[in-house]
Amino acid sequence: MVVGAGSAGLYATRTLLAYGYEVLLIEATDRIGGRVKSATLGDMRVELGAEEHYRATGDNPVWPAIRDYYGASVYGDGYQGASAYSMDDGTETCWDLSTATRRCRDDADVGTADEVWSWYWRPSNHEDPDTTLAQDVFTEFGVDADHRAYHLYDAGFAGGSYATSLDRLGARSLALQSNQWDLSEGIQVLVDKDLGYSDALETVWWDAVVAQADLLVGRPVVQIDTRGDDVVVTDDTGARHAGRQVIVTVPIGVLQAETITFVPDLPDATVDAYNGIGMDMGMKVAMRFSTAWWETEGSALAWLVTEGPAGACWVPSDYKSGTTSFILMCYPMGRNAELLNELAVDAGSGSAGDAAILQAVLADLDATFPGAPGMASAHYEDGLVQNWGAEPYILGAYSYPMVGTFPTASDNLRMDLQQPVAGDRIFFAGEATSVARSATVPGALAEGERAADAVHAVNGSPSDAPAVPE
Repeated sequence: MVVGAGSAGLYATRTLLAYGYEVLLIEATDRIGGRVKSATLGDMRVELGAEEHYRATGDNPVWPAIRDYYGASVYGDGYQGASAYSMDDGTETCWDLSTATRRCRDDADVGTADEVWSWYWRPSNHEDPDTTLAQDVFTEFGVDADHRAYHLYDAGFAGGSYATSLDRLGARSLALQSNQWDLSEGIQVLVDKDLGYSDALETVWWDAVVAQADLLVGRPVVQIDTRGDDVVVTDDTGARHAGRQVIVTVPIGVLQAETITFVPDLPDATVDAYNGIGMDMGMKVAMRFSTAWWETEGSALAWLVTEGPAGACWVPSDYKSGTTSFILMCYPMGRNAELLNELAVDAGSGSAGDAAILQAVLADLDATFPGAPGMASAHYEDGLVQNWGAEPYILGAYSYPMVGTFPTASDNLRMDLQQPVAGDRIFFAGEATSVARSATVPGALAEGERAADAVHAVNGSPSDAPAVPE
């Protein structure tokens, strides 16, 4: 049995099916794909979940599978154009253009913030295992939460790259984890305006997996019982399902919320492992406008960091071929996402909550460009909000290293969570168990495959599913 039909669960199922197993795949929501989710806005597909693609480095199976099916031209470069950074409440917003009215190279604080990219990943710069990255940033650069450039480190770096806030990242843990990275440094994106990430994965893999497996959707698992010889999984309808083993691929936030009861209790080492890996509120906010009002310096916008809740933003319509839409994607993470979620709850959640989030993000953008005051609201047409932290069976964006997640390079909580429990009958897999490629689709796939291979190593060969005990 596999619990969770996200990338890890689907790939684990695919691997088990290839070995010849009968697989029951149980998904809590009404859709497969997990945090890979594509939707239509204007005349193009937008990614409300994972968006970046990595090349074949690190034996990444996504790259060759999608290229083989759609052709090499399916991929192209993302983040096209120049970067802009809001400063001093938008009055001194700069661009990294030599011709810009306010050039980022003339702002020393922006230049200092750029140094974090060559500094954060070196373990020798973070000898204290108990400091957060915010503390080390203050020690190294003299930048604290009251500094005019703090948002560049917080929303721009911690939010944009690790889906959290700067003071929640473990400095040494992050450096040790970063040195394990084995995917390509450069990223690619799908450039066909009618093709989303979830569309491509369903076509090349998931449609076949669903056709062969026994899939249950809309059936949240509430209990996993290993007191008998076999594993008994109970869903929220009261239905019980039996199997030799179970691979649990729910997000780390769901494990932390303990929405699934394990009988008997999981070992302390497992609980400590999932509680010691970070997972924060996060969302993606896609907005369609009547024009590219943000191009105040005559350049496309590759990357924007605001001082408000929008956080980091980019323009996916610039890399989607043939589109006539103007779409800005914003990426509120950590405390920015928590602030927006509070506004949504106060508004009553649902569509009213999404409207409140959109209004707050538009207000932030209205004040970001000195040459375009109020233009976000003036040119706004419609938008989509994907609030991952409010999804009850996701409960966050993706995992990140906290203080203590990586005591050493070879001793870390991600590896601890990989360990099977209950006599090799419960296995965990997902992007959060990946040491070298966490927070990525390839990481989730590799972990699903690892867990399926481990199940097969225990069994030796497939066998019929056991009967559900009375």
